[in-house]
Amino acid sequence: MDSRLFGSAPEKRTKNMPLVRCYLDFDGTLTGVTGGKTVQHKLYRACWDGNYKNYAEAEFIPAAGELLRKAFAVFDTTGLEIQDGALKFLKKMLVMENAEIIILSRNRKEYIQAVMTAQGFTDQEIQKIQIHGIKSEIYNNSNKHGAASKIERLNLADIAIVADDDFADQLGMKNGICDVWIAQRKWPLYTQAQEYRESDETPGSLSESVDLSSCDLGSEEDSSEMHILPFSVENRIVLGCHYDIGQFDFDKIGLQLEKEIKKWKERRIDCESSEEYASSEEGLALWAGL
Repeated sequence: MDSRLFGSAPEKRTKNMPLVRCYLDFDGTLTGVTGGKTVQHKLYRACWDGNYKNYAEAEFIPAAGELLRKAFAVFDTTGLEIQDGALKFLKKMLVMENAEIIILSRNRKEYIQAVMTAQGFTDQEIQKIQIHGIKSEIYNNSNKHGAASKIERLNLADIAIVADDDFADQLGMKNGICDVWIAQRKWPLYTQAQEYRESDETPGSLSESVDLSSCDLGSEEDSSEMHILPFSVENRIVLGCHYDIGQFDFDKIGLQLEKEIKKWKERRIDCESSEEYASSEEGLALWAGL
């Protein structure tokens, strides 16, 4: 099997922590303003090295991070900043063992890096975060479903977190991840030589992977709260998070993640105990008698 496509199964990894991968939108999810408003903001355009009609083609000044740092210090809030809860979450994930942060945004990577610099992230921390902006080769017509599936195919996560203020994008990333997980389960020899098609013919279907037994769906009475919808494929789980712009409760996401890590460790202990029994004299004798 081509490890670049699906990676190693978690049971074969010699690790004590699950591989946690966060797929995060930037504007409106980590920050308090949507992408459309962000690229029209005066501060955003002040970071350009010249006048441009299209933000996608703009060049950014090298000192954009310092410019934003000074602006954020002067104004109480612009909405362009990474929100406090999101800031703490990112910092926690950066030091967590076996955790990865992926930012999939239609904004520009240069701008996202400048905002992080302005808010105290070191160059080393920024380099640890995989930032894919609108000009990234991983995008296909700004398709977050395809981008997430391409990333996931390189190495399967045990736990994936998906957060986006755009419900369609959140669902697209979540579906892209689950489609890859299902394809790996059904077709373990599926390789990059066989094109992974992003269509109705893509191997697998979410309908058979959804485990709604523990879903936090919420209700009309508490619609003001953020809800986390888990989808599971065998021992892997993706946590889909969607809420209003700039109102994500990253503390709640962090608590849910801790619960899922605990469950993963318990399953791992049970698996190791089963394997130990199977290799014992009693287990071998039982196997021989079958």
